[in-house]
Amino acid sequence: MTPIDAESLQTTVIAESAVNILLNRIKSRVRKQHGWYLEAIQDLDETMWSSMPTPTAPSIGWHAWHTARVEDASQANLTTEPARWLEPNYSDQPVLPNQLWALDRYVEQWGLDRTQLGLYEAGIEANCSALLPGKALLLPYVRRVFARLEQVLESIDEQRAQMSTHAQPGERLAAGADLEPSVAEELVFMISHTGRHLGMIEALRGGFGMQGTATI
Repeated sequence: MTPIDAESLQTTVIAESAVNILLNRIKSRVRKQHGWYLEAIQDLDETMWSSMPTPTAPSIGWHAWHTARVEDASQANLTTEPARWLEPNYSDQPVLPNQLWALDRYVEQWGLDRTQLGLYEAGIEANCSALLPGKALLLPYVRRVFARLEQVLESIDEQRAQMSTHAQPGERLAAGADLEPSVAEELVFMISHTGRHLGMIEALRGGFGMQGTATI
């Protein structure tokens, strides 16, 4: 091995170690954030859970449901065999069949109107006053999704983290390529999204005269 080859190998090892360190921190952050989120919603009574400050301001229950729907979609994305995204019946499917939402048929269980649930049945671009079940039904779904996502994260290594969410096995994102996000990007987005809705819940808790900040 030439000195140049040795230097290149060392750089690669350092870079991959850095990716692994970052990935482990992301996984740790997800677990912490889930704990903060559950702490912020599980002590609420039904009135606080369902109350909307204004007709255009979602309730805490809606934020919890929407957050869980997005994370349910994420865990399904991350556990779907990448090649299946190329199949016609997957490309236009709003809810993947391996989402807990689909597996347990929550729409049918709870008697919901699909036309009122927004894009991907996740409340996106939908009326936030859409009727949802109360805390007794929604909170267990939130907990199940959080637990499932944490389980899925344990199977993601540094090679998978650098692949596109819809990549073929072994495919990596080309630098600057306009492709689907990498798995790592998906996780960073999810942390940001969940944190944003946790902040909204904290503000709503404050409006009820309760301790708002979940992380102190």
